[in-house]
Amino acid sequence: MAIRAGSLCLAAILVTAASYSGAALFRAPHPGADLQPVDGAEAIVQLLQGQQSILWTTLEGSVGLYTVIGWRSTHDDAELGGALMMRQPSDGEAGVIVFGEKPMTLQFELDS
Repeated sequence: MAIRAGSLCLAAILVTAASYSGAALFRAPHPGADLQPVDGAEAIVQLLQGQQSILWTTLEGSVGLYTVIGWRSTHDDAELGGALMMRQPSDGEAGVIVFGEKPMTLQFELDS
């Protein structure tokens, strides 16, 4: 359990650090809500959001990596943490992200 919490903390630090240069960050205000752009992210990446998938297209540059962090949850008094997915898209210009439930954050890191 401590490993999972440590991994989530590390992921949050990486997301925050990368959001200052060459990245587009989107956050949801609460579980089940659509992602909202942070600090002009909509000028870099355009999202079309569904219930279990997101279609994304870059408007500026090429995406080298995207990171999805899910909402924390509990089951039978056990803290499960949030899901973490990091992927390098095969096409840096557009793609589809499929998930079980709407994520808490989605960050796109642009290639330099």
